[in-house]
Amino acid sequence: MLNTNFLTCPSTPPFANTQHKRREIRAINGLFSCSSMDSLLVFSPKVKGGRADYTFTSASDHFKSALRNWCHLLISGTVVLSSLHVYDIAYAIDKSKAIIKHPCEEIGTYYNHLEGLKGVDLAKRLNSIVSPHYSLPYKKVWEALKILDAADIDHPEISSDVIEVYTQGAVSKQLAGKSEGWNREHLWPRSYGLQKGPAHTDLHNIRPADVNVNSARGNKYYGECSPTSARCLRPAAREAASDTEADNEKWAPPIQERGDNVI
Repeated sequence: MLNTNFLTCPSTPPFANTQHKRREIRAINGLFSCSSMDSLLVFSPKVKGGRADYTFTSASDHFKSALRNWCHLLISGTVVLSSLHVYDIAYAIDKSKAIIKHPCEEIGTYYNHLEGLKGVDLAKRLNSIVSPHYSLPYKKVWEALKILDAADIDHPEISSDVIEVYTQGAVSKQLAGKSEGWNREHLWPRSYGLQKGPAHTDLHNIRPADVNVNSARGNKYYGECSPTSARCLRPAAREAASDTEADNEKWAPPIQERGDNVI
């Protein structure tokens, strides 16, 4: 899961019009604090997938609006915003909540200090970059998928549907876990070693899937039908997308869901 330790936000919001101050924000276990020479700000997030609502206990309106428009608390864990520029602006909001919309990552420096490393040294440095790791409880995966696989990618929190990985169709979020709805599909099957531990709830490996299609896939490895297969089903199941296929050993998801290589 992505976990960003240091971020630098965009330099100037569109509505900034006067002087700015430089402050630091630290995020530790979901509690943020911002200190400067003249004020102290403490606010706590209620995470909703990739976005969060923040209730401010003390802050000027211009600071709320600047923060609202720049930064993003990732669902995957603790975020530290370093050297955030906060502008004094002639912009007021009449709410006590601010929604942080846009991610701001310093992609160019995220993998700094990896050049020339190999083997154990490389693994250790990569581990330090993504630390600390946050693993969701399995029951929380439902809520995460409702955001990450929302049919309306521009407004995932209010989208009523998710997109199923094997049908490529939209299904109501309200049908999560129901026999006529969708469930949590492990792309690498749980029966191959993922029954417990952090890997069990790794969101890179879990997608919404139609209950019947998920059952039809079972724990078949991903791959196209073998030329020697006695029988190749296309689509792989009655409700599956037309470009899926399966034989007795392998299962090929829709083409747009496949990686660069299929075994």
